[in-house]
Amino acid sequence: MVSSPPGMEITEENKFKGSMFISAFDELIDSVGKDAESETEKVLDITFAAIGAASSLAMLAMDPFGTLLGAGIGWLIEHVSFLKEPLDQLMGDPDEINANVEATKKTAVDMRTLAETHRNTLAQPQGWTGQSSEAFKSNMESLGGELDSLANAVEKKAKIVAICGVLVSVLRDIVRDLISQLLGSLLAGAIAAAAAAFFTFGASIVGFVGFAVGKAVALGVNIASRIAKLVGAISRQMGRIKNLDEITEQVGKGWKRFENVADVAEVSYESWKAQNKVDKAVDKVGG
Repeated sequence: MVSSPPGMEITEENKFKGSMFISAFDELIDSVGKDAESETEKVLDITFAAIGAASSLAMLAMDPFGTLLGAGIGWLIEHVSFLKEPLDQLMGDPDEINANVEATKKTAVDMRTLAETHRNTLAQPQGWTGQSSEAFKSNMESLGGELDSLANAVEKKAKIVAICGVLVSVLRDIVRDLISQLLGSLLAGAIAAAAAAFFTFGASIVGFVGFAVGKAVALGVNIASRIAKLVGAISRQMGRIKNLDEITEQVGKGWKRFENVADVAEVSYESWKAQNKVDKAVDKVGG
């Protein structure tokens, strides 16, 4: 844990987060092992990480002072609580998103484990024969397949949640970097305009204000467009989750069959086990 000043939370993992061109290279490295999904192509562009690294270097070359100021502003946004909270409220807290993804993945693993456990135990009654036994085994085998289907559905849902998390988290970083770069550039421009004000009789400040307003409006349009794409993608992903829910609901409806045949078979199996225990006890006494 890195020593953190009051109001900041700095760790080894996040100490460089928000520093734009440094963070962009980290994102480029992380993206190498990840498959691109259709929604990431639509919202972020498949080559986003590479573009992020290249564009950060380009900005550094064109506006070194503004880019460095922007890197510092981005770092502050990620680490100073009262600057970070508004961004989290707008685009979501990455830590909460990751926690949701991990919880969904765990549910998928638990469901898969349940299916495997069922297949290896309940669906394999030992020493029990007859019509009721066959009915029980048939239903239990079907149930095992249905549990597998549910596990697959939950795994797909976990994947969708993970993709949504990537979309939100990466777009959040884009918005942060766009704001940081604008503020860094405007701060550098304001310093230059103020320095030239004496020689231009204030005209440099007037010109800078017009420039700043134009840049801010353009950035607002840019961010609004990106958020609109994100909203569309999330809506489509929610539609996919709804489809998965409908499938699992249909699987659940099939379990109504256990209200009759399977219940009778299970009672028969339990009765057989009880009778078998009695027979063994009698044999033991008689032996």
